[in-house]
Amino acid sequence: MENPNITDEMLLKEIMSFGSRYRDEQNDAGNDMWKKIKIDNVTNKNSRQTKIKDGLTITLKQAAIQGLKEGPITREEFLSCLGYVAHCIDNRSWIPEGRGYLDWITN
Repeated sequence: MENPNITDEMLLKEIMSFGSRYRDEQNDAGNDMWKKIKIDNVTNKNSRQTKIKDGLTITLKQAAIQGLKEGPITREEFLSCLGYVAHCIDNRSWIPEGRGYLDWITN
């Protein structure tokens, strides 16, 4: 709701990208994944689209860090959660204006 320029499609792409960065890790321990998420840098570029994308990346990282502080989880559990969110976004793709999931989740 804070940024009406973000669409479900943008969020879905970022979630898929976010998940792919951690898909090939060797260690399943949630604590190690938390460390990788925490230190993984976000590039800062000047375009408006890049700033929106970077904002999504930062928000996803903060949510992942918060969740992983609750306790260690396996890589598969983490990726399964991301997959479920991606499914929920895709499931609302028929809603006009491209913000069906974002409007639903914020309300």
